[in-house]
Amino acid sequence: MGAEYSDSAILDNYTLYSDGNDDAFFCKLNLNGNIQWLKTAHGNGSDWCNNINYFSNGDLIIVGEFRYNLQIDTIELVNPGTEYMRNIFLIRVDTAGNFLWIKQLGMGGGQEF
Repeated sequence: MGAEYSDSAILDNYTLYSDGNDDAFFCKLNLNGNIQWLKTAHGNGSDWCNNINYFSNGDLIIVGEFRYNLQIDTIELVNPGTEYMRNIFLIRVDTAGNFLWIKQLGMGGGQEF
């Protein structure tokens, strides 16, 4: 599951606080709807989680957009354009919630998904 939040969001035992405008989160739920793991994508501007798809082995591919900079785990993506220019991020996460890779598409030219 993935979505955006402003200010703060409470999901089960997780309380999320946004760094800027909108921030994004994505998580894995078990069959009972309980959160198995939760990750955030946050920065100074607006950040969105646009789409999540599954590979046959259970890995996730997460697609989103960001303005300014974006912090995902220990990785920071920087948008070299202006605050109004969006960049796209792609993340591959395994079934345990480990990041396999994080990629940035676009270099400040106003890409949108």
